[in-house]
Amino acid sequence: MHARIALRSVVEDEPPLGVQWTTAYLREQLAATPATGYRAWGVQ
Repeated sequence: MHARIALRSVVEDEPPLGVQWTTAYLREQLAATPATGYRAWGVQ
């Protein structure tokens, strides 16, 4: 969800706080919510 919101703001219009801030914020949010505990098809 974080990536979707950040990318939409960059693609559709200039983010209010700038692309650099949006990118840094996205990195922080993705680091805080690592992709652990997810399952992929065919992986057990």
